[in-house]
Amino acid sequence: MRLATPEEVLATMGVMQSASALANAAQALDLSLPVVEQVLDTKLDRVQVVDYFDYLGPTEGGTTPTYTLSLTRGFVVDGSEVVTSAGLPLVRGTDYRIDYVKGLVFLYVQAVFGAASVSVEYTSGFAELDPIPDTLKAVAITAAVLHQNTLPSVPANRDPKVGNRVSKPIFNFLQVQAAPLERPRMAVEFPTSTEYI
Repeated sequence: MRLATPEEVLATMGVMQSASALANAAQALDLSLPVVEQVLDTKLDRVQVVDYFDYLGPTEGGTTPTYTLSLTRGFVVDGSEVVTSAGLPLVRGTDYRIDYVKGLVFLYVQAVFGAASVSVEYTSGFAELDPIPDTLKAVAITAAVLHQNTLPSVPANRDPKVGNRVSKPIFNFLQVQAAPLERPRMAVEFPTSTEYI
């Protein structure tokens, strides 16, 4: 799966299109996909998933806190989720809301006082011909440019006095560019188990 086209990578690099340049850009897109997935903390291929969470109920005083569930994967297909608590379906908007890009479910309902099980069944990722969001496409292009600029054959990396000064700024830019898509690691609940359908 490619998140951008080789032509877009070459245009970003300011390189003329040729058969070899397009082949290199295509390879860079393919090889940089795991880097993008690692930076975003999610796999991007289309799958169906069921995440199971242990819901511990309200805190002291009987108030119901917002309970944030971090799904195993981000980029949830809009409307594909089915959230259940103790086997009963919850209503989107009233009982919960979802951040489809980051893969977060915000529970607003006290399902059961004490421990209960919450499950979220959803489809996530992208199929081959799905449109890719602009921010994600830009991150993929930057990752491919980063890959291209780590090669010793790139003119910026040939001079031993210069060293590889291009790669670090591009990687830093990649992280800044991916910040709007960053998935939180704190103050969220992670699944106790995950099942791929």
